[in-house]
Amino acid sequence: MDNDPPKGFTNTDANRDQVKDEIVIRELLQNALDSGTGARTVRFVLRNVAAADIFGLDRYKQAFKHARRYLGADEPPTGQQMIKRIQRALSKKDVVCLFCCDDGNGIGEKELRSLYGSGRSTKRTAGRGSVGHGHLTAFVPSDLRYVLYAGRQAGPDGTLVETFGGHAIIATHIVGSRKAQTQRSADGFIRHQQPDGRNTLFDYERGGTRVPPTLAAQMRSSVAGSAVMIAAYKPVSPTVNPDRLILAAATRHFLVAVFDGTLSVTFTDASGTERSLTPEALDTHTDAITPERRRRAARRTLRTLQDSDSRISDNMVEDALGPGSRVWMRPRLRGDETASHRVSVFRDGMWIQDNTQNYLQPRYFAGTEPFDAVVDLDSRQPGGMGELVRDAEGASHLQITPSELDNPSQLVERFMKLRDLLTANARQASTGEPYAPPQLRLAGSAVSTTALPKRRPKRPDSDPSPGEDVEHERRLPNGPPKLPSPPGPDPDPKTDPEADKEKTDQTVRAGNSAGVSTSCRPDPDDPRLFHVAWSAAGRGFRAGAADLCLAVPSGTDQTSRHRIAPGYLTIVQVRHQQRNIDVPASGRKQVRIPNPGARDTATVKIAAATAEAVGADRGLVEAVLFHRSAASSREEQVTAPASRTEASTGPTNPGGRL
Repeated sequence: MDNDPPKGFTNTDANRDQVKDEIVIRELLQNALDSGTGARTVRFVLRNVAAADIFGLDRYKQAFKHARRYLGADEPPTGQQMIKRIQRALSKKDVVCLFCCDDGNGIGEKELRSLYGSGRSTKRTAGRGSVGHGHLTAFVPSDLRYVLYAGRQAGPDGTLVETFGGHAIIATHIVGSRKAQTQRSADGFIRHQQPDGRNTLFDYERGGTRVPPTLAAQMRSSVAGSAVMIAAYKPVSPTVNPDRLILAAATRHFLVAVFDGTLSVTFTDASGTERSLTPEALDTHTDAITPERRRRAARRTLRTLQDSDSRISDNMVEDALGPGSRVWMRPRLRGDETASHRVSVFRDGMWIQDNTQNYLQPRYFAGTEPFDAVVDLDSRQPGGMGELVRDAEGASHLQITPSELDNPSQLVERFMKLRDLLTANARQASTGEPYAPPQLRLAGSAVSTTALPKRRPKRPDSDPSPGEDVEHERRLPNGPPKLPSPPGPDPDPKTDPEADKEKTDQTVRAGNSAGVSTSCRPDPDDPRLFHVAWSAAGRGFRAGAADLCLAVPSGTDQTSRHRIAPGYLTIVQVRHQQRNIDVPASGRKQVRIPNPGARDTATVKIAAATAEAVGADRGLVEAVLFHRSAASSREEQVTAPASRTEASTGPTNPGGRL
């Protein structure tokens, strides 16, 4: 009898909108690694299983029938979608199932009770997490929301003891006759029923024995281990290919564990083809990671690990962070890597977070050249930083929050020491060299963090002629810049007391746009090509279309009396998010980027004629990506023809930037 309020088919424990496919694989791997110590081999098998061979499916069908009759008519659209997915899966003779098997200590009665009772995996003291939710994420890619477990553990006398269980999530349902109705929970569990040893589904006693043949066939005989079976497996994203997903997710999230041999993963597809993830195959599997930004990040981490000179002395690291800590650092980046500081934190070989907020962000390394660092912390070593990080992680193990600890200052102190250690081993920026933060940098094959426009000192111009320097005012609130006009006659100092004073504009006016601006030199292999990378998160850069332009800066600043307008370059080709953006054959000086992300990249090619304006000796180009406000966008829609005309001659509002 279940006295809890009824639960429908829309279940928050298995919400497909909140869990990504690679996180499911990450949690399965994490729980497999948590099942013991030492090197671990995890095997994934994807194959078709006859519906008749799936244990408990008959009881499952009965419960689904009762639940649909009891609550089906009142289900919201999300619940109706779940009903249809279950119906499609039950109508098939064969269903695709994903198995995850390991050779660890195995699932026992204690672990199974914890799974059933709290819905969360048990974490040992030496494990990879204090709180896990791999058990719940396994339901997300199951069209039946049905997961089976099997384990073999060594008993006190050395003999192997088998444990079998399962958990299904359907909806609250009513069973029995009208006179004796019983409300059953949405959660059904497999239990061992005495005395005849029959296993049943949708009862409440915990635990079971007699691993069914479907799971036993995937486990290695005569050795301890465990197996998880996701019935009716279907990736959350319709574009995900399981053949690429599993090994790519293992590569990205467990790069250090695979690199040092702690973890090896194999995947066998429905055709029986087996592929392996080993340290020797990391380069190949890194190239399969999607999207592009994650692939680049994984390549960067792998290069740091493979660099023979990147390992910082263990004595220095342990003095700062405690036992069980390792740090790799590459102080000089390659030309095709984003010129920004990055510190990747791993725990027990599993990736946790990059550039931990408030402690390891790039701004804390402003006096050094961009570098890449990898930190791996062993949580099994008492007194080390890994133990503190493990306890400070959230349920997803993808962030570090010191406030979760009873004494946060202990972890904060280790972060400070790590920051000092990295700063001491980084290449110090030369004296007087301006630092360009990653939010304001144009990244290319030849990145120059020193090639920033220099501000000229203010000086009056005695008698400017009409053909020479003219005043050029950027008025952000008024939209596009106005064409420069010749100066009028000089005012008479006798009648105008302000005439002999320098006319400078010291006010920074608020604008209708926000964006990023930076500078660098052309690609050495192609002087017409520029690779633009920006990171505007948290800097007022909103979603929606933005405008991009390239210009040769004049060198004057906004406080100069007579400013020279920059020379805008004609853009003939733009590629953004693996798509070409339409640009007229004649080119444009301003190109609309449809949906730029806060952290994004674009490849820009300029016309051959304008490339000469850059000059091989100087090569300094300023890139401006600016995003106009809603009010400015409305004005543009009202005056659309005029705006298009102005865009063809120059940028609408190049001054709107952060």
